[in-house]
Amino acid sequence: MIRRPPRVAYAALSGAVVALLTLLLAGCGEAQPAARSAASTSASAIPSGLVKAAATAGISNVKRTGPAGPNHLGFFSGSDQSGQTVVAIASDNEISPFVPQQHMTAYLASNKLYVHSADSGSGGTVDSREVLGEVSPDVARVAIQLQGGETNAVPLVDQAFVYSSSDPSMFASAVVAYDAEGKVLATKDLGPAAAPAGG
Repeated sequence: MIRRPPRVAYAALSGAVVALLTLLLAGCGEAQPAARSAASTSASAIPSGLVKAAATAGISNVKRTGPAGPNHLGFFSGSDQSGQTVVAIASDNEISPFVPQQHMTAYLASNKLYVHSADSGSGGTVDSREVLGEVSPDVARVAIQLQGGETNAVPLVDQAFVYSSSDPSMFASAVVAYDAEGKVLATKDLGPAAAPAGG
């Protein structure tokens, strides 16, 4: 069976980050498919496509920040040519543009929660849903609301989390961030899973 890379739906970002991503996408094309590497078997491995994209963009010291998901999905940071810290989301299948860390920090300060989700599948069906997120320092815990009605807590690692399922009843439908007292700080509705176009 031929598996297509997942179609990625990036969460809405603040105006400054949207403007920056728009400029980067205009200059570089859309998110670039990454080459699958048999050598990338470690959970903390950096996808080979991200290594290549970083080298092309003059980004050095690329490393993973937070947990690793399926296909090495995660957040990655590095330094641009001016020494500024930049971040990207990448997996073996997709790579976002690198954006300045200060934009993500500002986004989290006002929104508390950033969520990236990707559905993958073939033949018009969704085989899996992956969710990756980052939270502000005042978020103490994160829960995933599932399409089957249950709620699962997910661990935070370096203010980030990852969740994935290939069981449709366990697909994430929303992400909720809480403070230490249990107050809801932010919620992100992910909507129903959608098969990639042309799948």
